Amino acid sequence: MFPNERKLRIIGLVSFFAMFYIFYQLLVFFYAYESVGLLIVKTLAVSAFFAITLWEPARWIILQVRRKWNDDKSNITRKIVLACILAPYAALIGLVRTMLEDQFIWTLPWKEPSFYLPMMGSNALFILVEVAMYESYFFVQKWHNSEMEAKELKKINVQMQLESLKMQIQPHFLFNTLNALVGLIEIDQKRAVRFTKELAYVYRYLLAAHDTQLIRLEQEFMFTQAYFFLIKTRYPDGLHIDIQFEHEDLDNYLVPPLSLQMLFENAIKHNVITRARPLTITMSLDKDRGLITISNNLQRKEEETKNGTGLKLLAKKFELNNMQGLQIRNNGSTFAVSIPLKTLNHESADHRR
Repeated sequence: MFPNERKLRIIGLVSFFAMFYIFYQLLVFFYAYESVGLLIVKTLAVSAFFAITLWEPARWIILQVRRKWNDDKSNITRKIVLACILAPYAALIGLVRTMLEDQFIWTLPWKEPSFYLPMMGSNALFILVEVAMYESYFFVQKWHNSEMEAKELKKINVQMQLESLKMQIQPHFLFNTLNALVGLIEIDQKRAVRFTKELAYVYRYLLAAHDTQLIRLEQEFMFTQAYFFLIKTRYPDGLHIDIQFEHEDLDNYLVPPLSLQMLFENAIKHNVITRARPLTITMSLDKDRGLITISNNLQRKEEETKNGTGLKLLAKKFELNNMQGLQIRNNGSTFAVSIPLKTLNHESADHRR
């Protein structure tokens, strides 16, 4: 859970030992009550003992509290819990430390309790430094993880974009699309104009998609409709869509770009589409659970081999966006994928890195 924490642990222990030892050597220099050689041995032992006693239990407490209250919302709770546990511990160690020093190193008589207050305060300062070191470590670790996830997410976005572009620009697709456009120009110029606009919209959306982490579900839906319009031109009697929600229902949600289009592409790529065996793609929205489902009747192409690359990429993309709950179901007659939605933060229409 805490990678590379071992280095911080070693650095902290060595630092505490060095500070203790330097402090004791200064006292030896000014207040040597017995042979210096013996005092050096004693201070070495006491420095090691108190460095471990102060650092290790505090470290264990910090890690346990961090495991229980790890998210940003629990920052205040975590700090209060640490203060309530570590402050009394620092005071106790300060008291014990001073008593043992007086008896073991300096061979001095017991003193009034008020004499030990400065040492209790210095121990609290030591533990405060340790807490600050760990908080800094966790902050840097979180920042590093966020940067790595951002890079991985961008890589997946680009990969999904390239996969989609490859699907769009392969020769047979362009040939069929241009043929359909020529046919429409001859028989239905108004529809040909719409076809051209939708084609331009699809390419513009694909080229811009890799810059966006999350986008309005409404925009993704509009893009998917444009994509479907182009494909439908190739399968006028074999491809159908069934939308089971109102357009306004999409206003409050965000989704990773190309998510719906990839599911449409999967259905079209892997299933037979003919007038005799039409393919119907159904879209439904579950607002209570925050899911949108794309399903289709299953009629696999015999020559198709399943590799699942697209769905794996999609699942990873949702995981990196902290959107859990992607579901894939296949009952033999219907294939369905439900993807989780994120509620829209109205401060921004889309989230950009």
